[in-house]
Amino acid sequence: MVEIRRLAGYLRPYTFQLAGGLVAAVLVAVAWLYVPRYVGLMIDEIIKSRGNFAVLNTAALVILAIYVFRSLCLFVQLSLLAFVGHRLVADLRAHAFRQIQRWSLDRFIHWHSGEVISRTIQDTQLVESRLLNGLVDLLTTGLLVIGVVVALFLMQWRLALLTFGTIGTLIVAARLFGREVQQGSTRAQSRVAALTSLLKEAITGARIIRAFAQEPREVARFGRENERTFEENYRIRRLIALEVSLVSVLNALGLVFVMWAGVKYVAAGQITAGSLVSFLAYLALAMDPAGSLLRYYSESRQAMAGIVRIFEMLDVPETVVQAPNAVQLGRLSGHVRFRNVSHAYDPGRWALRNITLDVRPGEHIAIVGPSGAGKSSLVNLIPRFYDATDGEVLVDGS
Repeated sequence: MVEIRRLAGYLRPYTFQLAGGLVAAVLVAVAWLYVPRYVGLMIDEIIKSRGNFAVLNTAALVILAIYVFRSLCLFVQLSLLAFVGHRLVADLRAHAFRQIQRWSLDRFIHWHSGEVISRTIQDTQLVESRLLNGLVDLLTTGLLVIGVVVALFLMQWRLALLTFGTIGTLIVAARLFGREVQQGSTRAQSRVAALTSLLKEAITGARIIRAFAQEPREVARFGRENERTFEENYRIRRLIALEVSLVSVLNALGLVFVMWAGVKYVAAGQITAGSLVSFLAYLALAMDPAGSLLRYYSESRQAMAGIVRIFEMLDVPETVVQAPNAVQLGRLSGHVRFRNVSHAYDPGRWALRNITLDVRPGEHIAIVGPSGAGKSSLVNLIPRFYDATDGEVLVDGS
């Protein structure tokens, strides 16, 4: 996806830290995979030796060492990936702020301040909390699930096949729920942006609101938007809750069915008791990550909506662009001329039409007209806050 490739460009300066965190995450998954099989072999050995608990003592020390190693790797993983995640958010926000500073003033007419604030602060935070962490969790959890599946087939392929009906259902559920969550998240983030705009307007316009006794009206406006935001967010959470509940039921069905078939295999002498314990331990180890994969997938789709909104803002084109042959102006005397200047903020909606004037240095001119007549628009063209749609604006002949 284009957005992911663009996001990878922001991660490139932190390749070393990201690679170190991912390697540590893989080692955490590998450490998890070793324990169930070792426990099964230990049980079979104790049964064969008729209660020789020296094997148990050795196994306990080995398992303890594995968990210590896993904890160290987990510390490295969390530390490095936290650094990468927070640097990514900081860089995205810095880039967004630089881009906003280059906007011409007409962009602030089309983009409400609440929308800009929401995309710069909240959506960038979603990238770190949901997408980056979610993708790392998807990778490590996916490796764990793949490792478990391989181990299950090596131990008892018949029992392993029984688990795949559940996995297929989980994949279908992930696709269905993920699409709905991303669409709902886009709507919810737009609602938050609108809510932020209302709050900013109420704070900056507090004096006017008080003067005209408009507090009840503003409270009602905010309340309506707040309820819409609640409904969108609650809808997303209900979808995720339904997904988690469905996964839990499917996992339970798969585990019960495998236990039933596994005990029959042990009774028939086709597998050992230790192998069944290892198999069930692997299955239990994979079930929570399998459910987590769906949750991570849903959360990453939720964050994708935020990424699209961020890059949409970063890609806003500049309307006031410096010409290739532009010259640096020196000290100005202040001779301002308008030659047949027309200006429109939107196509067909003219703020100024065919304005021609000549103001010499030291000359004072009053610009008079009703609200909306174009007084501010005319003045804003002089420092080139906007480019005139037609005609020329000259200062000292340039």
